[in-house]
Amino acid sequence: MHVEEESDELTDINVIMTSDVKCLKAVMTVIVDNRRLKMLYDPGAAYSVIGETTWDLLGRPPLKEAADLLAYTNVLVHTLGKAEVTVNAFGKKRNVEVDVVRGSDSSLFGLDWCMEFELPFPKGIRILNVTASDSGKGENNPKWKALVDEFDDVFNRKRGAIIGYQATVHVQENAIPRAFKARPVPFAIRKQVEDEIHRSWMKRYWNRSILLASK
Repeated sequence: MHVEEESDELTDINVIMTSDVKCLKAVMTVIVDNRRLKMLYDPGAAYSVIGETTWDLLGRPPLKEAADLLAYTNVLVHTLGKAEVTVNAFGKKRNVEVDVVRGSDSSLFGLDWCMEFELPFPKGIRILNVTASDSGKGENNPKWKALVDEFDDVFNRKRGAIIGYQATVHVQENAIPRAFKARPVPFAIRKQVEDEIHRSWMKRYWNRSILLASK
């Protein structure tokens, strides 16, 4: 496998510049899409992140829409999208997603990748679901309220009909209606299935097959 090198220089996300101040950083080197990439190990960050510059170096893998992120300082970090990359680290290879942010910020090896690579956490660590709120968005935003009021028939959550469209469902004349019960999960692998469902939910994979590796 041909591995290309990247600069050792790291920049900080939302850093306050000071002089004559020493600090420690947990830096690791991983292989991302055949490129050797230095990343800050940060399990306190919910998602792994790379800057736009690093994304260019990786060959600009396709992006899909992703929500903006909220930094530790409650600063909104605008994302270009989410890309799927292949990462080699800790003797394992994983296809994972990474958020791409504008600029040349440091690459972060976040909690989502820690879970993908099944890295051990110190005793007593619990993984919690956290919802970030922003008073400038959602129901508290005047523009949002105006939009909801104008198109109440869309946002009132009442069942209705699509007006102006017609759908046709083609069914064979001799089709026999059938009902399929949920597939039972053997007790021996029930815990594995529950863990995998929880992991997929944490990763925001809403439509994904569950494949368990036999041990």
